Amino acid sequence: MFKIILCDDNCSFLEMEKRMIEKIFSEHAIKGEITCLHSGKELLALEDTISDYQLILLDVEMNEYNGIDVLEKIRTYSDIPVAFVTSYIRYSMAGYRVNAIRYILKEPKSIEIALEECIQEVCKRWNEKKVITMEVSCREGDISVSNDNLVMIASELHYIYFYVKQEGEYQKFSIRGKLDEFEKEFSCLGLLRVHKSFLINPAYVDYIKHGYVQMKTGERISVTQKRYAMIKQKYLKYKGDIL
Repeated sequence: MFKIILCDDNCSFLEMEKRMIEKIFSEHAIKGEITCLHSGKELLALEDTISDYQLILLDVEMNEYNGIDVLEKIRTYSDIPVAFVTSYIRYSMAGYRVNAIRYILKEPKSIEIALEECIQEVCKRWNEKKVITMEVSCREGDISVSNDNLVMIASELHYIYFYVKQEGEYQKFSIRGKLDEFEKEFSCLGLLRVHKSFLINPAYVDYIKHGYVQMKTGERISVTQKRYAMIKQKYLKYKGDIL
């Protein structure tokens, strides 16, 4: 089910936008679901459950919270694709600063085509993304890790620690072993070796700067100058693939 959130404080436009998307779903045989919200506050109230959706179409100028500020908050915990749908082009640069994937103008002659192109592209990316799951026997018990829930793998002394997101919380599991072995075994999950003691999932990276990687969990992991260019390149490729 391809799930979209429409967020706009103009009720008449919101209804028109919903009808256009229902038509797009029908014409392209997309099994979809549309959720209509009337404010940025409603959107932010979804918090982590926003990951249940595949796309947000967000107005910029709304009462109480504008779309730029709303997306800036969302980006602290989610990389969900977001396209701005607005009457004003002057916000386009600010939109790309918060990683909006598109900037769709509310122009009668072009909006339906722009929405169709946006939905098709995001839907294609979503269909291509596969969740790969692997089983691990840890000291705390057997766990399932995937490219969706595994935050990172860390090495300390003779132990390997798996940091996994389960039911909205981050949990830690341990097993004896060497990181080099797990790097090979879990290569299919697309992890990045940013440090001799860390493998990270790029999906849980907040941002990368010279000298360190900032994780969404709050951890800051140092990156050597030698590794930095390669890590940055791989991370940008990952970002390009999911948008």
